[in-house]
Amino acid sequence: MKTKIIRTQADFDELDRTKIINFNLEIEMSMLVFEGNLYAGGYIDARGNIVAGGYIDAGGYIDAGGYSITMQGFKYIKIGSFRGLYKHIVMPLIKEDGSEFIRLGCFTRSVQDWATNFWNNPREFPNNGDMPSKLRWLAYQTCLRWLEINREGEE
Repeated sequence: MKTKIIRTQADFDELDRTKIINFNLEIEMSMLVFEGNLYAGGYIDARGNIVAGGYIDAGGYIDAGGYSITMQGFKYIKIGSFRGLYKHIVMPLIKEDGSEFIRLGCFTRSVQDWATNFWNNPREFPNNGDMPSKLRWLAYQTCLRWLEINREGEE
């Protein structure tokens, strides 16, 4: 997969952000602020802060080089991003204070909230052993493992 280096706002504005960008993004700006969504087929590696008005989705990982990534008003220091585990976006998230969250589709909840009530969407995922429910469980378990590995890396 090729890598696209973003050094200026003009470089970023040239991207067609209405579809998945099929390359890795390396952002070499001190701060990137944008409205709308950003989808990268590979990883997103930034050397500074990222402030997004919409979604950020990468096929691999998102790294802000020790700075924070602000999404939906919260600052995160680490974000995983997985596609293809089930039909929606899958993202384990670690906030600046170390608290951990998981995003499955449109639901972003703390790990504790997920553990208390994983089957929070019975209309779409009724926990009846069907393939969509099994894949959602797999996505959740993958996020938990990603968080565990990243927790171990901090010790």
